[in-house]
Amino acid sequence: MDESGGEANLSAEVRFEDLTVDDDLPILDRIVRYIQSQVALQRLVHVKMIAETAELIGAEPTVQYLIPALESLVSDPESVIRQHLAAQLLQVSIVAMLHPSLYQHKRGGVQYLIDNSHEYSLPHKKSVMFQQGYDLVTQSVIHNYLNALIADADLDVRRAAATTMASLAVHLQPHDIPAYCLPVCLQMAYQKPSNPTAKKRSESDQKIDELRITACNLLAELSGVASENAHLRDSSQWVPAQVLPAVLELCADPSFRVRRSAVQALPRLLAACDVEIVTEKIVPAFEELSSDQVHRIRKSSGECLVDMSRSLIILAAAQEDEAKKNLLYQLRRDKLIPIADRLIQDSHKMVRQGMMQFLGPFLASFYPFQYSPLKGLLPTSTESDGSNHSGIVSQFFPHATSMVSRLNSSQNSITLAPTPVHSSLEQFTPRELTDGEKLYSALPIFLQAHRMSALSLHAVCQHRRKYPPEPADIQAIQEQLLDYFAALAIVTTGDENTDAEMRVYCAYSFPAIALLLGQDHWEGPLKTCFFSLLNSNYAKGGGDEGEEEEPPEPPLPVKRCLASSLHTVARVLGSEATLVDILPVFQEYFLNDTDESVRLNVIRNFPYILEMLPEAERRGPFLQWHEVVMGDEFLGARKRSASNPLVLNWRQRDYLARSLPMLIQTLDSLLVRDYVWPVLQVLLIDPICSVREDAMWAVPMMLRAFSIDIVKRQSEIAKPEKWSSDTSTACTQWIKEKVLKIGAFTNGRKGQPKVPKLNNFNDRQLYCRICAAIGLALRFGDDIDNQQFQSNDPVSELRSKYLELYGTSVDDNMEGPYLKLTKAEQKHLRNVLMDLLIDEALVMKEDKISNVRVTLMRTLQIMPPDILSSKKVAPVLQELEEEVETWENFGQPELIDPPSPPPASRSPSRKSPSKSSGAKNGFGGPVDVDSIAIALNRSHDSDDQPLNDTASDGSTSGSSHEAELKVVVFEEGPIGMQLEPTKGDRSCRVFDFLDAGPDQPSPARASGVINIGDVIVSVNKQVVHSYDETIAILKQGGRRSIEFRSGTLDDDYDENSSRGSSDEEQPESAPKKDKKEKKEKKVKKEKDGKEKEKEKKVKKEPKEEKKEKKEKKEKKDKKEKKK
Repeated sequence: MDESGGEANLSAEVRFEDLTVDDDLPILDRIVRYIQSQVALQRLVHVKMIAETAELIGAEPTVQYLIPALESLVSDPESVIRQHLAAQLLQVSIVAMLHPSLYQHKRGGVQYLIDNSHEYSLPHKKSVMFQQGYDLVTQSVIHNYLNALIADADLDVRRAAATTMASLAVHLQPHDIPAYCLPVCLQMAYQKPSNPTAKKRSESDQKIDELRITACNLLAELSGVASENAHLRDSSQWVPAQVLPAVLELCADPSFRVRRSAVQALPRLLAACDVEIVTEKIVPAFEELSSDQVHRIRKSSGECLVDMSRSLIILAAAQEDEAKKNLLYQLRRDKLIPIADRLIQDSHKMVRQGMMQFLGPFLASFYPFQYSPLKGLLPTSTESDGSNHSGIVSQFFPHATSMVSRLNSSQNSITLAPTPVHSSLEQFTPRELTDGEKLYSALPIFLQAHRMSALSLHAVCQHRRKYPPEPADIQAIQEQLLDYFAALAIVTTGDENTDAEMRVYCAYSFPAIALLLGQDHWEGPLKTCFFSLLNSNYAKGGGDEGEEEEPPEPPLPVKRCLASSLHTVARVLGSEATLVDILPVFQEYFLNDTDESVRLNVIRNFPYILEMLPEAERRGPFLQWHEVVMGDEFLGARKRSASNPLVLNWRQRDYLARSLPMLIQTLDSLLVRDYVWPVLQVLLIDPICSVREDAMWAVPMMLRAFSIDIVKRQSEIAKPEKWSSDTSTACTQWIKEKVLKIGAFTNGRKGQPKVPKLNNFNDRQLYCRICAAIGLALRFGDDIDNQQFQSNDPVSELRSKYLELYGTSVDDNMEGPYLKLTKAEQKHLRNVLMDLLIDEALVMKEDKISNVRVTLMRTLQIMPPDILSSKKVAPVLQELEEEVETWENFGQPELIDPPSPPPASRSPSRKSPSKSSGAKNGFGGPVDVDSIAIALNRSHDSDDQPLNDTASDGSTSGSSHEAELKVVVFEEGPIGMQLEPTKGDRSCRVFDFLDAGPDQPSPARASGVINIGDVIVSVNKQVVHSYDETIAILKQGGRRSIEFRSGTLDDDYDENSSRGSSDEEQPESAPKKDKKEKKEKKVKKEKDGKEKEKEKKVKKEPKEEKKEKKEKKEKKDKKEKKK
């Protein structure tokens, strides 16, 4: 509690009914009521719901009701509530100012507009601006709410309010920023402490200093907004007129904390000022602070060199006069580089280490990225699969964003996560996806990242060749700072932890420095730095030759950092340097590394390194990779020992599966068939579902490698057409045998035929998804040049931007998988799909598992138009879609759980069948698939719960539907059912299954339809009336069609009841009774005989034991006498 007295007065008036929340209220009424609650927790919870509520209700209710209701929260006694209010005001304000059509159909809603503010700021969208909301935001939210929160006594509240103010300024009209945002900041900046020269400040003076620091940071952020947004830059005269004088005054403040905030603010002001002001005021002020007597300020100035360099580049790009532009370039070389040189030799170790930490990003800032088209070309979004394409930006351009925000990372340390109102707002703002969006969303995240990363990396290297850095900058860096950067690999400060940390900073920035200098400057300090990071003795002895001692192991973070960026360095340096320098390092240091993270990065990036080699040089490294992958430390461990820890490391196999689509594109057809296909076979039958599903995306790329035009490039293949056809057929046949278990058998008992292997519903779904992957490859390969498709596929959009920027085509191998296909490749994939694979998938339209049928429907829906309209596909898809339309609540959340089926009746003398007593469902065995007909009530089918099938993890999921009539056709041979008569001997029912073994179920169990307790209704369409009649017909053999119904309590077998209670039933069951009595007597006689034999053996055993003991004793005595 911030103010215990005020809170105590509030709590004294709290009633019992105030402690409850009425969830039945409309969301707006609920927010308005409970943000004024006397219970602090209720206010906090509902304040965190404000932003999402505003997005849900729209602009007009937000303006009329929600924003006016927030006034009381500005002065709330709880600081955490004021903090969350400040954070929520950004989204509330944007909703109030915008028409809902601008964000309703965007993924992420209002947050998407905030993240892409350079595209969706209000000055760009005047047509959708809500003027009443804009006026309320400027006059009430900013002028009253935020201005009060910025001057709050709590530091976290001030930081949250300042962040909201700076982000909101992007969406304001240019003339409104100095009118509404600046006054309170300037007022705080010009406050003076009562005793500014005192060494020990009073509490009131300390608060004033904190307010001035907040004001300085906010002024810097507002100036940065003005400099980095084109619509604000032209009218940013308020920066040099009002902001700069205040910041320059703070640069001379007696308090070192205030001066430190001022030196961090100068780079943000620079890009919004004129060249004369920069050269005469800003740069001299920064240079003076870099020589300040307080080491903390010198350290901060070194950390801000990156932002100074970045701002000078932005300002130079905005100049039309070439003389002014060259003056700024020269100012950066002549002023900033000497400052860095002086700070890295500073007398204070904290200053030196701070400059070492930011030396790499500072050197990288000399690459022309900020004003180049490359900044708008590269993606900035982040994926969550571990192989995000935004890594290209972070590896090559660590200076791309402001470093000051990283220095003040504590600003973002407080969690401001909102309380969710609904799981998703899309249910209230539904929209139909376009074809391009459907196809793009069908690809897994790792493939989206692969496609984007490959093209982004190629774009960066192409930009480096076309727009190289200034030669004067390269020369100045080589002469003054490059040796310092290279020395970070072997730095010795006396503290091992600090040394390791400096090496990590060096490794992190190494790709950016390699891009800046290029392959022409690889030889020398840059190469020495690279090898010294791996072997600290390299710089001392010139390599490993002549070294008697084994080189020390590089720090683990260094190896991990280099392993994740080795492919980018290889792409920058080119094929020759990759073959001579990078590849040996990859093979020696990384390929066999024991660290999991290093191995995963190496596996993921190996295709990028391989494609940099000439085709003639790829075979050797690839074979070494294959040896490691198939060795005992990788896939071979699964065959050796199930208790091996590597077997449990499924992520390693998953990363391998994800890398195969890219890898296949770099290899010829023979290597793919002989080496990649065996690896893919292991992954497709992996016990982990995620590994199998990621591996299947390599199947289309493998089949593409077997197309005729690619095979013809292989001179070793004599008959390309026959080789292509035979290889594709063999691969698809293996998929059918191992995935669908078609034609696969398990060994049965002695003297019995082999039993067909079974597949479960996951296997059938995987087969459908393999077909879907081939269909997606065809769609992407054919539609990628379609303009409508490009607007919805980020990779296609990036590709079109690339072509527009550079005017050259992109090499196919540089684009990644699932992109452009030639006509011959499309024809080959289409023939494989339609002739070899699709028929087995179409059969699944009659599958008893709803998940499989839905998967098949979705598979067919993404097929190319010519396949959709074919005679074999169109009727199946129509039938499945009609079935889905009839399902109740399909695609909707079920509000009421479906009723559970009644338990199957069973004999009291028999154990209750377990959950696993049902068969492992599949279409193997002697069951005729086309003759299985199950009338299921699918009114409550769920797409997430399999029906009466075995889950991928081995658990059994029971069916929520009761089968009324079930017909199963058995071929010649044993059925494997144990039957018993029903009550009154009217028929017989299933008592148990006679399996050949744990993994060899009987044909009856293998059908997956028959359950214990089911009653036989007819055999071969002949209705049965007794146990004996049923057995007699079944023993006739041949093809037998048996119809079952579910058992009931009336069918429960009882010996007394089976004898009959009426005179009519007794004669009918008499023959059976006599037969049963004879059988029981025979069994009893056999048991008595066995028991007598056992008694005789027991009597004999003591005599034989005594005899053996006596003989042993005699032998022992003889030996002792001899001794």
